[in-house]
Amino acid sequence: LVGADGTPVGNMRIGVSDHGSSWVSTQTDGNGQFDIGVSAGTWYLQLETNEAQERSLLGPDLPPFNVVDGVDRNNILVTALRVTSKISGSVKSNTGSPLEGFGVSGSITVNGTKYSDWFRTDAQGSYQLRTFNGTWQLSPDCNDLQSRGYGCASSASVVVNGGNPTFNFVVVST
Repeated sequence: LVGADGTPVGNMRIGVSDHGSSWVSTQTDGNGQFDIGVSAGTWYLQLETNEAQERSLLGPDLPPFNVVDGVDRNNILVTALRVTSKISGSVKSNTGSPLEGFGVSGSITVNGTKYSDWFRTDAQGSYQLRTFNGTWQLSPDCNDLQSRGYGCASSASVVVNGGNPTFNFVVVST
């Protein structure tokens, strides 16, 4: 595990999930090295969310790793980028009512690697995504909106350039 400048990120919890009931994690050593034992299957590697937030890091969305029993997967390089800003905003109905509990995601691709953050709106319909400079794609969780009787708001591009931009979503009931 390294930072954007290639410096090792030590003492950071990193783990793998099968997107089901299994989560296996370990802590990186002082050189950012890690070793996680798993059984055969498809695994998704990620930083432990709370610790990454505390250390202002955002890990990549890596493609899944297919593991075969008895075959090691080595030399996996994970680059965590430093969070330097935020995008905040709200999700409200076209009548101005705040919408609580809806997911909003933001993603960006840096050198071919996708990074993303996700937040569920609070009682005021507010969200806050951890970001860094670049053009972020913001999207509300359309399945969630539609299941609660709202149309989907369009995705948006938001440029972060040293500040903390705001973007508000307005949705219409169906």
